[in-house]
Order: sequence, then structure tokens, then C-alpha cells
Amino acid sequence: MTHDIAYGYIRRASRKLLIVLAILLAIAILIGLTTTTKLGNTESEITNVLLFYYGFLGLLSLGILYAIVMLVKPDLHPLFRRLSGYGSPAEIAEQIDQEAKNYVETIKLSRAGYSATFTQNWIIWSRGVLACQLRAVNVADLEWVYPHTVVTNGVADYRLAIHTNDGKKTNMNFYRNGQKVHEIIARIKHHAPEVRTGYP
Repeated sequence: MTHDIAYGYIRRASRKLLIVLAILLAIAILIGLTTTTKLGNTESEITNVLLFYYGFLGLLSLGILYAIVMLVKPDLHPLFRRLSGYGSPAEIAEQIDQEAKNYVETIKLSRAGYSATFTQNWIIWSRGVLACQLRAVNVADLEWVYPHTVVTNGVADYRLAIHTNDGKKTNMNFYRNGQKVHEIIARIKHHAPEVRTGYP
């Protein structure tokens, strides 16, 4: 069957990454082909600039290759390594999709396209640059959640710390959309009333 939740998250994130990296690669190649700026005063300086330039092109190309592989083979995404702790990743993805037939709710976390999807027993959310990092947790494993804020250069970054009963911790990021934090906490409490909330 088609996996719309876990696989869908991976494909959307991979497409976004592929588009951004392809644009950056095209710009870098265009700059390389059209620049008339002197690269350096000595042969050593010119060599260093060229090494940096071609190294940058190489990194972009590797990123594009990674995004293509994730589009074609989403089972290789790191999200599925995390799901493997619950059993067969493909079976877990199918379980999430089966649950979604009865109940699914997606909440937008920020204006940058980050979102969290709830089914009866699972939460999947995006985070990181371009929302390319994905996290998934079974609500039965939730132990403690609490909001916290990181301020950098006067700009608040709102987050929800999520602790599971295996001692691991991860974050759900809201960036400047702080009003969504308590909405997510309420949704988590709805699915797992026994989860502790509040500051440490």
C-alpha cells in the first residue's frame, strides 16, 4: 500500500532539499563560468580558491545525490533507523498509515513549513534546516514534555523538549511561533494523559 505519512514526510523533505541544492549548484556553476575577478595574487592563492570552489561544488553534488536517493529509496532515510527500535520500519510505517484512516491531525509548527502529524499512537514531526530532519515517537513512550526558549541575538526560538521512557531526549522546534507550543502540549496530553508536563 502507499505510505502517506512517514514516506510522505520523507519525500516532501527530500524534494525541498533537492530543489534548494540544485538552485545553489546552478548559481555556483554560473558564477564559475562568468566571473572575471582575479582569483589571487599567487599560484598558491589561486589553487586554494579553486580547491574551495570545486570542493563546494562537490558537496552540493553529494547533497543532490543524497536527496535523489531519499526520493527513490525513502526506506534508507534516518527516520527509518529510528523506527527500527519499534520493529520493522516498513511495518511501522504501514501501521501509522492504517491508524491515519481512522484519525490523523497535522498541526503547522511554524511559517517555515515545519509540521507535526498525530495519529492514535504516533507523532511524526519535521525540524532542522529546510525541515529535512524528521522525528517519530510512539505516544506510549512519552514520559515528560516541557516548553523552553532559546534566545539568540535577541530572537526567541521556541522549543518543546520531549523525553521518552528510554532516557532519550529530542526537541520539537517552533522557532518564532511560540503560541503553537501549548497547542501541541494539549494534543500530546489528549493522546497520553499520563505524560508529565511543565518545567524541570
